[in-house]
Amino acid sequence: MKKPCMKIYLFIAVFALINSFAFQGCEPFGNDGITNPSDVAKKGFFYMTERASNSVLMLNYDMSELKRWSLNTIAPDTSLQGVTFDGQYLWLSFSGNVDKILQVNAEADTLSVLKSFDAPPTRQGTIRGIAHDGQYLWALNSGSLTYSVLPSLYKLDPLTGATVQTIPLSTPDPRGLGFNNPSLDVYGRGSARGIYYTDITKDKVYCYNFDKLLLDSAFSCPKPPMGAFNIYATGISSDGKNFYLVNSSDGADHLYTLDYTGKEVSRYDLPYQYPQGVVWSSYDVRDGAPLAISKISPAKGALRDTLLIQISGAGFKSGIKINFGDNIRVDSTLIINSNQLLAYIRIDSSATLGLRNISITNAKGTTVTNNGFEVKTLPIIDYVYFGDGAFYIYKLRIKDSTIVSFWNTKAVSTEVVSGIAYDGKNFWLSPSTKDKNIYKISLPDGDTNA
Repeated sequence: MKKPCMKIYLFIAVFALINSFAFQGCEPFGNDGITNPSDVAKKGFFYMTERASNSVLMLNYDMSELKRWSLNTIAPDTSLQGVTFDGQYLWLSFSGNVDKILQVNAEADTLSVLKSFDAPPTRQGTIRGIAHDGQYLWALNSGSLTYSVLPSLYKLDPLTGATVQTIPLSTPDPRGLGFNNPSLDVYGRGSARGIYYTDITKDKVYCYNFDKLLLDSAFSCPKPPMGAFNIYATGISSDGKNFYLVNSSDGADHLYTLDYTGKEVSRYDLPYQYPQGVVWSSYDVRDGAPLAISKISPAKGALRDTLLIQISGAGFKSGIKINFGDNIRVDSTLIINSNQLLAYIRIDSSATLGLRNISITNAKGTTVTNNGFEVKTLPIIDYVYFGDGAFYIYKLRIKDSTIVSFWNTKAVSTEVVSGIAYDGKNFWLSPSTKDKNIYKISLPDGDTNA
C-alpha cells in the first residue's frame, strides 16, 4: 500500500489548525491553544489596576473592558498597586509619595474616596497588594532598606486602619495579594483557606494558612511562552475554585487561570501596560453597596401606633420602597445617607401580632428582608398618677379606682402641683405661678407601671 503523499498531510494539518481557531475564536481564554477553558468563571468580574494609565479596569469574564476609572484626581502619580473588594466597595493601595490605602465608591464615572489610611507601618517601605477576607483588610509591604523595614504582611481593622497583626515574610520581594476561601470538590480536594501572595524573585505563590496559622509555599508561578525570564507575578485573586494570576512583564502581560494546585488552566494575553493587582468578584461595583438591612429601631410597635422608624444598612438610594407587611402603612421615607433612612409608619388596629418581615426593594428590583420588627398589643396600664392642684401627687389603681399612694410635693417646691409627666424612666413635676422650674423627681415606692 502506498503511503499518503505529503500534500495530504499538509492539508489535514492546515484544516485542523483552521478548525482550532474557528472553535476558539469566541473564547478569550482559549487563545493560548488550551481547548478546555470551561473552568473559567462565567459569571463575575475582574477588577484590575493598570499603572501605565493610572486606572482601575473592570472586565467581564470574556475580558471585555466594561469600565475604566482614572485615578488622576485621587493620586496623580503612578504609584497605584493593588486592588481588593470588601463586599461593598473597592479598596486601592498606593506606594511612593501617596503611600495610602483607600476605600472608594465606584458608582459614578469618577471614583470617590470613602476612607483613607496611611500604609503600614507609618508610611514606610513600599505597600503592594491588598486583600479582604470578609472581616479584615490585609496589606503587603515589600520592605525598605532606607527605613530598615522588612517585608511583612499586615492585618488591619478596616474601620480605623489600625494594625491588628504583623506577620514577617521570609521571601525577598512579595508583590500581589489575595484571599482564598476554597470550595472543595466532591473528593474534598481544594486549596487552603487563607491569604496568598506572589514573590517576583522566587517566582512562587505563598500562603498564610488560616487553619494552621503558618506560612508555606503554595505553587510555582506559571511560565510565559517567552520563557521563565518573563515571570513577574504582580497580582493574584481567587473565586474559591480557581486562582487568577496577573503576570506583568514586557511582552508577557497575561492573566492566568490556575487550578487549586497551581496548574495552568488557561491564559489570556492582556492588552495593557503594567497591569498590577487583580480581584475577582461576582458583584458589579457600579451598583454601589449591595442592599442590606442591619438594624431596625425601634424594633417594635403597638396596635394603632404612629412611629418614626430608623433603619440602618447599606445601599440606600432614591427609588427604594419599604414594606412593613399587611396593615402597616408607610406614610413617608427619608434617606439620610446610603447607610441610614427614616420611615414614618402607622400600625392598624387589625395588624397581625408578632414578628414580621420588613422588606426594602431598590430601583433595580433587588429586595432584602429583615424579620426584626414586632407588632404588640396596646400596653396594659395598671396605675395613673395625677396632681390635685394643691401639694399632692396621687397614685390611682385603675381596676378599682383606689388611691394606693400619695406624696406631698412641698419638699420639691413651695408652689402647688400644676402638671406631672413620666418619660418611661423618670417623673417630672411642673409647679404653678411663681416657680418657673421643671423638676425631675423620684417617687418612694419606685412603682412606675403608669
